[in-house]
Amino acid sequence: MNDDHKKQQRRDLLKRYGVALVLAPLALFVRGELPFEEGTSIYQLPLAAVVLTAWYGGRGPGLLASLICIVGASYLFVPPVNSFSTSPQHVLPLSVFVALCLLLTEFSAGRRSVEHRLRLREEERRQHVRFFESIDRIHRAMQGTDDVEHMLDRALGEVLDIFQCDRAVFGRHAGETETKSFTLLAKRERPGFTLNISPGVEVAADEDLSAMSAELKAAGGPVQWVLGSVPPGTARVLERFGVQSVLSMPIEPRSRRGDHFFVFTLRQCTYRRVWNPEEVRLFREIGLRLGDATVTLSTLRGLRESERRLEAAQEIAHVGWWERNYETGRVALSDEACRIFGVPPVELPQWHGHWLSLIHPDDRPKAAQANEIALGGGPRYDVEYRVVRPDGTERMVHSQGDVVFDPSGRPILQFGVMQDITDLRETERELRASEVALRESEQRYRTLFDKANDAIFLENKSDEIIEVNERACTLLGYSRDELVEMKVSDVQAPEVRGDAGRVIREEIAKHGSATFESIDIHRSGRRIPVEVTNTQISDRGERLILSVVRDVTERKRAQDSLRESEARFRTFVDRATDAFYLLNEELRVIDVNRQACESLGWTREELIGMHPREFDVGMDAASILELAKRAEAGEIITFETFHKRKDGTVLPVEIRTGTFRHEGKLFYLALARDVTERKIAEETLRAKENALETARAELARVSRLTTLGELTTSIVHEVSQPLGAMVASAAAASRWLAATPPDVGEACSALDNIAADGKRARDVIARIRAQTKRQAPRMELLDVNHKIREAIALTDREVRNRDILLRMQLDANLPPVSGDGVQLQQVLINLVVNAAEAMSDVHDRPRELKIVSRPDGADTVLVEVRDSGVGLNADDAERVFEAFYTTKAEGMGMGLSISRSIIEAHGGRLWATPAEPHGAIFSFSLPAAEQAAS
Repeated sequence: MNDDHKKQQRRDLLKRYGVALVLAPLALFVRGELPFEEGTSIYQLPLAAVVLTAWYGGRGPGLLASLICIVGASYLFVPPVNSFSTSPQHVLPLSVFVALCLLLTEFSAGRRSVEHRLRLREEERRQHVRFFESIDRIHRAMQGTDDVEHMLDRALGEVLDIFQCDRAVFGRHAGETETKSFTLLAKRERPGFTLNISPGVEVAADEDLSAMSAELKAAGGPVQWVLGSVPPGTARVLERFGVQSVLSMPIEPRSRRGDHFFVFTLRQCTYRRVWNPEEVRLFREIGLRLGDATVTLSTLRGLRESERRLEAAQEIAHVGWWERNYETGRVALSDEACRIFGVPPVELPQWHGHWLSLIHPDDRPKAAQANEIALGGGPRYDVEYRVVRPDGTERMVHSQGDVVFDPSGRPILQFGVMQDITDLRETERELRASEVALRESEQRYRTLFDKANDAIFLENKSDEIIEVNERACTLLGYSRDELVEMKVSDVQAPEVRGDAGRVIREEIAKHGSATFESIDIHRSGRRIPVEVTNTQISDRGERLILSVVRDVTERKRAQDSLRESEARFRTFVDRATDAFYLLNEELRVIDVNRQACESLGWTREELIGMHPREFDVGMDAASILELAKRAEAGEIITFETFHKRKDGTVLPVEIRTGTFRHEGKLFYLALARDVTERKIAEETLRAKENALETARAELARVSRLTTLGELTTSIVHEVSQPLGAMVASAAAASRWLAATPPDVGEACSALDNIAADGKRARDVIARIRAQTKRQAPRMELLDVNHKIREAIALTDREVRNRDILLRMQLDANLPPVSGDGVQLQQVLINLVVNAAEAMSDVHDRPRELKIVSRPDGADTVLVEVRDSGVGLNADDAERVFEAFYTTKAEGMGMGLSISRSIIEAHGGRLWATPAEPHGAIFSFSLPAAEQAAS
């Protein structure tokens, strides 16, 4: 802090001398530049510079400015110029100028010094006023409360406002040689600078905080820590609490109890602050006052706490004190004594008569006599009596007291205590009643003990039987007197004596009880399997063993039968060809059969405890968990996976799993079947199917080649008719032209026929190319019934050769459709020929072909071709339209696919359905001409 003050003084000194070095040359420069006449106004500006410098900077800077101005003016402006020589007429003005410079410098410096002292005095006065006002605020904050926490909270609030800091803290450091812990007693913070430690919380101090505490205690007064100028350990503490600067002081309690001292701290979090000496002095005084007030209030709190505890103890024990002063005639009673008598707190001169009136009439003589004997120098006052409270309730009181006598033997003071023993007497009465009830309870216990279904033995630490019930006598065939003279080993089978008994005793000593199975020997020598529960008890400080023995002969028989049943079931399961896995809720194997061990190569002991993911390589953990959830929901699940044997080989398995519950627990039962041979068979079958598929593909290729030949024949047939007609028409034209005279009209008619037939042939070829290239069909208005009859005419020979009965049911009111007549005719012919071929192998029923046309709604025409052939199944009803799929040995599988393409190109639909009872129905629908146009 002193270094900073010195730096500030140096900066101020440099500033004041700097003003001299600037103003004096500046005045000379300006004087030289202004257009003054020679020899006039030489000294005004330099003199002003001297006055300003002395007024601002004081005597030293003023003298420096005077020197610069005198030398400069003499050299630059006093004739002869640019010379230090002075003409006689200018000696006097120059001397006056020098005298004025020195005089004004001294005057300005003196005025500045006086002003500076006045400012310092005013600042000291303000500091004193601020100091006393701050102390007064702290005093007011500490007054008006006797609660330490409240006082500290109010005072720290004022401290926060007085010092304008971010956080004020008051705490306690514990530790004599080094700080062990810090307890925050109170804190106040500005918003945003909250300390994450609550008042009353004790925080263990680390090495850095202990070092700061030791430094603080050694200083004995205020200490400042500023981040950037402190040791690394202190810097770590400041950074931990988010603090830039700390002002702290130790406060040693005047009356110390324990190795602790208080710490009063100011913290600046936003910037690095250095507190000036006045602030430090004010901080010290406030800290001392806070320490004194804290110790005083803590002492007062301790005193009041002691009084409260004493009163609480008196109230709990129902003990009060009383005092009678025979010199003043006054009586004093404690609060508890007043409560015992049921009266308000009193201190009365006439209490003696009132006291006797509150004692039960039957007990007054006894109490008065005891008091008179004590006052007469006899035994001390000690009496029990009943008090009748003003509300009528009675309390039993035990009162004792001592008398103080003066030298003459006259009593001057009597002090004593009284205890309300009503509850004690009531407890004694209840205790006597409970003793009676206990004897009755013991009798009932004895009855229950003797009538218990299990045998009960009470043994000492030497295994001697000291008590038994009737069931124990019946079980072993001895009387009670005989058994209480025996040891436990006397009724046990030889194999459970010795080491077995020692192990049981160790178990009882460790856990307090033990349950085990044993074998007792009946008096007749018969062996009795028993279940024994031994419990260690204490009776009047002696450790005893209570043994409850249950005959488990029938249970043993049932267990033997169950084991035999389990053995038969195990034999059945082990002989099974499938592997059995029993898993618990955690999907851990708890049992397997022999086939599971042989399949995986692990022993049963190795498999138990394993998880399926340890040997199932076909499924991940998530899939196994998902299957477990489905099985838990009640689903029986069958799936295939792969199991890995112990030697690393993998086998395919089929798993069938489900769940069941037993005694409230969930179990999974999984049956695994090795499907290696089935997989091999499936691979063989798949290879055969692949070969068959290859053969089918080859057959389809041959069928396509055959179809190309059939298509060529169809094209020749379609084109040969117009070509033949053209040849005939050409021959006719030649004849008409060769006639004499030539018949030109007939020849022209024949030529027209040739042109028409040529156009017809061209159209046939164009339509075939359009169908091949999937070009849009040529649309025209068509009569569907007419096209049906044309198709029947073309297939008449096919129908008649197969002995088929043809029936047509054509609706005469069908609307026209828009389409290509040749393509629609091709579809009809294909459907009719397919129907005829489907009935070629039918011999047990009539071969019947039925063609139906009818409207299907207002805008659609429906055509059905029904046969009574071998028919279709549901799977083939859609597959017959696939390319290269056929049900005929010599078929290509293209006809129906092409037919569907033609119908769909016309905006319609072609489908097939099985007919009842035999055959199939192929139907197609076409939109009416108006619908098609739209």
